[in-house]
Amino acid sequence: MYQLVMQSVNQVAMEVPGRGLYVLKTSRLVDDVHQDYRKVVIKCFGSKVTLKKKDVKDAAAAGQVMEVKQQVYNKIMKELAITSKGGNWTLKTLVGPGGAGAGAAAASSSADTSGT
Repeated sequence: MYQLVMQSVNQVAMEVPGRGLYVLKTSRLVDDVHQDYRKVVIKCFGSKVTLKKKDVKDAAAAGQVMEVKQQVYNKIMKELAITSKGGNWTLKTLVGPGGAGAGAAAASSSADTSGT
């Protein structure tokens, strides 16, 4: 039963490394560079729950991933995180097995279920 549930989860979400937390997969970003940048953001959230833009820029540069326009950065961050004062972004997640997601309620309330 557990494996069946995890197969279903893995169809719609991807794990944040080392956290036991999940974020929704996306098909809204069609450009490979944007997808690569999104993966960098997810990897950053594997080591920190709260990020600043500098954290992501530094990780992207270290991974030799091209910088994206501010509009794309904002779209990725709004999809994966909630913002607070001071430019901090806090991960919103689907709760994984045995995990407790920061911002899980925000993730479930902001998930796009319309299929568009």
